[in-house]
Amino acid sequence: MGDLLHRGLGLSGRHPQRRGQAITGTGDFRQLAGVGFLIGVLLVLFQGILQGGKGIRFQNVLVAWLLYALMFGPTARVAIEDAYSGAVRVVDNVPLGPAAVGSLMSNVGYGVSRLFEQAFSTPAMTDTGFADPLQTLMSVRKGTLSRIALGSANSPTPGADIERSFINYVADCTLYDVDIGNRSIDDILRDPSWDTALRSDLNVPTTELVLGGDPQLLPCDAAWTALSDYTTVEFYPALLSNLQAQMRLSAPGDVTNKVQFALDAIAGAGVDAQNYMVMTAMIGFLEKGIVQTHENIGQWELAATTEQAAQQRNAQWAAEQTLFTRIVRPMMTFFEGLIFAITPLAWPSLPRPGSSRDRHDRQVPPIRAVDPALDADCLAIINLYLHMAIAGDMDALQNTANLTVPSILSLYKLDFLLQDYLATGGMLAASTPAISLMRQSTAVPSPPPIWPADSRVATSSTRRSPPRM
Repeated sequence: MGDLLHRGLGLSGRHPQRRGQAITGTGDFRQLAGVGFLIGVLLVLFQGILQGGKGIRFQNVLVAWLLYALMFGPTARVAIEDAYSGAVRVVDNVPLGPAAVGSLMSNVGYGVSRLFEQAFSTPAMTDTGFADPLQTLMSVRKGTLSRIALGSANSPTPGADIERSFINYVADCTLYDVDIGNRSIDDILRDPSWDTALRSDLNVPTTELVLGGDPQLLPCDAAWTALSDYTTVEFYPALLSNLQAQMRLSAPGDVTNKVQFALDAIAGAGVDAQNYMVMTAMIGFLEKGIVQTHENIGQWELAATTEQAAQQRNAQWAAEQTLFTRIVRPMMTFFEGLIFAITPLAWPSLPRPGSSRDRHDRQVPPIRAVDPALDADCLAIINLYLHMAIAGDMDALQNTANLTVPSILSLYKLDFLLQDYLATGGMLAASTPAISLMRQSTAVPSPPPIWPADSRVATSSTRRSPPRM
């Protein structure tokens, strides 16, 4: 679930720019293991002396040598598959021990996480990524914040300026409807369809549209017909292409499917993806149209206040990064690499005789606790929490507050929910290693020790009773 290249380098023990033998096949590593075995033999000898010469447990060193020879002698070819992209990286000359442990750990952990997600009936983290629906809606929102975010979608045809056209229409027609009492701001904010939220049927005022070629001065009703047709035919496909590049998808149609999947998971069935994406762009057009109206009638302070609030909100959204890219995947990459990187360093301590079960327990859990399979299970539960929490809030938003998605007012509310839950998900994801360690130390029984208990523990039940007085 982490980075494919990092996992491959961790398995092979090679520098990405060097060719040659892995570290476990070098003479230095064999010398390190030899030092460990020498210390183990000396400790076994001293232990035999301290136990009164009852015997020397050379079998402990023999078992350690057999384990070392089995785990780090033969090598295998390992195929590492990215859980999200499906890319495969083949690594040769991987020691059999880390290869077998990694294969078992990955398959069992991944399988358990899949079972969890089937039982949860929420969008699978192992298929789409951590909190993917939330991040998808965040990406759409960021991709429509401003003229810069829209990019080429703002001018789908030569000479067109879709943002300027909508701003003029809002200032000249939509808000004029509000001024004469035909509509209220609340009606505009609660309308769930972009084709009716900003529409004006008046034929008296005129507005200027810049849809390619020479600017057109049209009455409000005719201007909306031209603007609506241009939005459907030209602007929406250009917006899909822009979002496709930002989301790194293979085709514009994949954007619609991805956004529809996210809306179904968070807001429930019935919210159209095309309507949602166009409406997110309408938010910026409406805000700038309000600023232009204040400027036209000389309300400079209100215009400055409105524009500053929009700029602060846009700056906050622009600072947001993809949660999976910023926190979760780097963390998973580090711990997946760590479990394989530290494996060779643990083997020199294998021949050392333990004094009790407690000593063995103190040595094993730190290695066991970085198991990335447990991290995946924890992330699956966190993913479930995020989806259940935001889906519950969206249900209350629609059924209690009577806001229909994707009305402009509901999108304002959704902005706060996405920011809050993505921040919460980032905090919980960063705590996943600690949660895994807690689960290991409290819920998983320790395996039986390789080394027998020392003589004091083994013979504690056979001590002689004190002589009678």
